[in-house]
Amino acid sequence: MLTLKCITWTSKKLRLLGKRYKQLMQDDIAETDPYFQTRLDALKDIRECTCQLFSIADSIPKARGSGVFVKVGDMHFLLSAAHVFESYDGQLYAPTTLGEKNYTPIGGQLNTNKINTSRQKDTTDLAILELHPDIISPLLSFYSFLDGKYLGLNHNLVNNLYYMYYGYPASKKQTKLKLLENKIIAKPNYFPTIPIDPSMYAQFGCDIHRNIVIEYNKRRTFDIEKNVQETAPDTYGMSGSGLWFIPPQANIPNKSPVKYLVSILTEWPTKNRKHILSTRIDIVTETLRQTYGFQFPISQIYQMNIDLEKLG
Repeated sequence: MLTLKCITWTSKKLRLLGKRYKQLMQDDIAETDPYFQTRLDALKDIRECTCQLFSIADSIPKARGSGVFVKVGDMHFLLSAAHVFESYDGQLYAPTTLGEKNYTPIGGQLNTNKINTSRQKDTTDLAILELHPDIISPLLSFYSFLDGKYLGLNHNLVNNLYYMYYGYPASKKQTKLKLLENKIIAKPNYFPTIPIDPSMYAQFGCDIHRNIVIEYNKRRTFDIEKNVQETAPDTYGMSGSGLWFIPPQANIPNKSPVKYLVSILTEWPTKNRKHILSTRIDIVTETLRQTYGFQFPISQIYQMNIDLEKLG
């Protein structure tokens, strides 16, 4: 029997991590940024609504991607990249503390954006999975669902380190399968970043109204387990992760910092490994507004008429 273990952080460990991180990166903005600790504290809540997705063959799991759980009204959704689901013709699972072998099959109504070419040329690449009611209870034993009011639509980009991505790389270094111990240890990766200049979007085939492109310096990341600076893993498996905007705010003890999910990560371009592409959350809110009738404000950034492909 395999069990899945995810790293959890206490508030004390997060404070110690912030102190150590500042010591290691004295030339970084974290050294003088009064809001750095607030954004670090926000990671605990972000972790609780982020999952790693696995396929399982012959009782051996394989990491496929990441996703973010969201609740709007009485409905529960998983947001991810379309290619995470479409690249594997089979069942995907998320680790939980309930259910057979401590992982739960992810099922429901899958909606993806329609394309005329391959996903490799698709700069939207979005999946919205309406979760089946039967799996909500086991998921809630291990995760929380982001309240829909924190979906950051109509977000105006800021040229500062107020952004953080968080997800689960699929590399063996980050996701370890220990068959002898019947364990999978999945270690998350997060990275403070800034959006690129709008003039650069065209070289990625992206539209600033549809996408957010961020900088990625894999040599300036941090190992949360060893408390050391290190080179980050390749981002394979990070597709479907969230990009979060954590605005400047007072660090209030025992109160969760405000954070907004502004996009879903979709691609690490092969021709430019210093950047990551993502799809704005406005496409999610417009889909939910037009398809399910939720009362989200109309996006002032990206206008669209729903053209979805319903799968399964």
